[in-house]
Amino acid sequence: MKETQATEDAANPAALIAEFYAAPAEAYFQRPVVAVVANCSMAKLERDTWRGVGIPFRKFGRQVLYRKVDVIEHIESNKHATAERQAARAQAAA
Repeated sequence: MKETQATEDAANPAALIAEFYAAPAEAYFQRPVVAVVANCSMAKLERDTWRGVGIPFRKFGRQVLYRKVDVIEHIESNKHATAERQAARAQAAA
């Protein structure tokens, strides 16, 4: 995806999400797309790259790109149980 296209499509999150999920597993995406899919800001993604945490990324020259499978794995690994599920687990354990 070209950077100009990502910037233009940033105003249409539904289009970015559709493009992301329609792409092959090994596809690479720029920050604007990943920020929408991961529901975070581009600034957070940039801070995470500086700190070496968050979604794994690759650098091609000066460009930071994220692989689709890495983004999905990161999103899936950050699931949190709701209070209801936690209460049900505690009750079942008792």
